[in-house]
Parts: sequence; C-alpha cells; structure tokens
Amino acid sequence: MELTRKADVHALNQIQYLSAAKNIYFRSWDDTERIRSEVGELAEIRDGVRAVSKMLVRDFSADGPGERYRRGSAEEEANARESIVMTLLSTTYATQLALAAEIPFQTEDVL
Repeated sequence: MELTRKADVHALNQIQYLSAAKNIYFRSWDDTERIRSEVGELAEIRDGVRAVSKMLVRDFSADGPGERYRRGSAEEEANARESIVMTLLSTTYATQLALAAEIPFQTEDVL
C-alpha cells in the first residue's frame, strides 16, 4: 500500500496510536516529540476506542461505475480474487455491533 496524502498518513497513524498495546514504531528519532504530542492529544479517548476491522470481498455482480465490495462468507473471503480490509474506530459497544453488520462499500464513495 502506498499512501500519498498527508491526511491519509495522519489517519493511519491515529489508528495505530489508539490501538497499540504497548509500542509504537516509527522511522526516525527526530519524530519522537511530534509523535509523543500526537499520542498525547488522543490520550483521553484511547481507553474507550477499539479498532474494528472487516474484510470485504469484491462484488462482481454489482452494476454501475466503480468497484463494489461487501461482506462475504468465510469461504468467499478465503477464495476472493479481490478484497480489501476496512478498519474503523469505535468508541462504543453499540457502534462496534453496527460496524460488524454487513456494510456495502463502493470505491466511488471515497474517491
């Protein structure tokens, strides 16, 4: 995966800061203070946040522009020609349950 937008890099870093058990890995010691500051900004909500990841398989039967992805069965996930992993941050159990439901995803929705 290649991230080219700073906002995407920042969002991925926040997921790591919120879901890391003990360690956060980074490339340069020169970034230590910036990372410490970013982690500190999220400290208040860190304990209540959980990352929820779901595998979505490409839905080749869908009409329309773009690519469409959906939750698949275990067999579909294992044999998928194309798939993506969607990770969302949840702060409540109810939200986690909602995210676990079938969530259709179409690439044109985020492009």
